[in-house]
Amino acid sequence: MEKNRYEIAGISDVGLVKKVNEDSLFYKVAYKGNSVVALCVVADGVGNLQCGELASSIVVEEFSAWWNNIFLMHSEDYEYLKKSLYDCIYIANNKVVEIGINNNIRLASTLALMFLYDNKCLVYNVGDSRVYCIKKGILGVKLQQLSLDHSCNIDKNVNGKIIKKNVLTQYIGKVDKFSVFSKEYRANVEDIYIVCSDGIYKTLKEQEIRDEIIENKHNMKLICKNLINRVLGNKEKDNISIIALKLK
Repeated sequence: MEKNRYEIAGISDVGLVKKVNEDSLFYKVAYKGNSVVALCVVADGVGNLQCGELASSIVVEEFSAWWNNIFLMHSEDYEYLKKSLYDCIYIANNKVVEIGINNNIRLASTLALMFLYDNKCLVYNVGDSRVYCIKKGILGVKLQQLSLDHSCNIDKNVNGKIIKKNVLTQYIGKVDKFSVFSKEYRANVEDIYIVCSDGIYKTLKEQEIRDEIIENKHNMKLICKNLINRVLGNKEKDNISIIALKLK
């Protein structure tokens, strides 16, 4: 039986305004028999707090350690891996909280995680970084958001002017309890997955993201590059990070 193939790419860009890139990303791919196993993680440090880049790097380092240790030791046991990934989110949260307290700084980060295993696509997220999938269906090719945003819009008075501000309702770095969105989907050959920070989608409509992916469906690096260039062309002020993965 022939091995499934894949193509993967990831780019993180500081953007047009910020001096520091507070996003972090991590991705690894391996084979279990003939099937592709992949872990893709994007963390976006909360910019209006101190050291967003530190918070996101702590999160990503925790999942890098998970891949190098737990995954490699338990690669045949999906249920164990699924639970240990969930536990890893809380371990990362505790580390972010602890380092913040020890250094008297406020730290917080989002998390978007996608784990492919055999024909399963497991999604975990906290905050407003996202996981998307392009799938072929009866009604054509569809862009589907697999994650769930933990955020809301509030009205804020700035110099007498009311502006809409997006506020996170859940994030890594919470001292009290927080919620993790989790859902399992079916993974199919020819699916294209996108894991990204909010810098990608704030100035782009979903139709634009979909069209860019479809146009360059055979080149994951070009998808990442073109989407970032589109965002920069829209004068996005935030950092921008994206991972694109295609199963073949």
